[in-house]
Amino acid sequence: MKIDQGTIITALFFLLIFSIPFILLYLSRRKREKQNLVLLNREAGKNNLRVSKFNTWGNTSIGMDETANVVFFTKKTAVGDTGLQMAIAEAEKCRIDNIKRTQSNEDGNYTLTEKLELVFEPRDKKKGEMAFPFFNMAYDGAMLTGELQQAEKWCCIINERITGFAQNK
Repeated sequence: MKIDQGTIITALFFLLIFSIPFILLYLSRRKREKQNLVLLNREAGKNNLRVSKFNTWGNTSIGMDETANVVFFTKKTAVGDTGLQMAIAEAEKCRIDNIKRTQSNEDGNYTLTEKLELVFEPRDKKKGEMAFPFFNMAYDGAMLTGELQQAEKWCCIINERITGFAQNK
């Protein structure tokens, strides 16, 4: 069976046309990740620290300077940019606050996550808790897109660091 040049060129043309949206999505995601990392590094740079471990998703990023044991968080929203940092030495525990509400419709009841936060409980009880707002329905939309998994991952990482820091004291 012999394939002529016209068939090959047509196939390549359609392959290229159908690939363009995926390529553009990939490039857009990479650009947003780079922008998030710039914001995270800027937050770390405020105290001459360096991000050595990080994750980005959507318009949010979290990272850590593993040498100084400081956690950084940035989030871009329509309301404005958020930049937070927490020294692990000052935290007694890290936990996830998953604030939900129940709605009902003709099919029955269902639960919506309103807020998802990574909360640091301070060693000094006179200081208040600090929360990293991973998700807020008011400005992130109605659905979680991986925020819960990221919160769980980072809660474990941070609690391991807190435990290690307490043992080394």
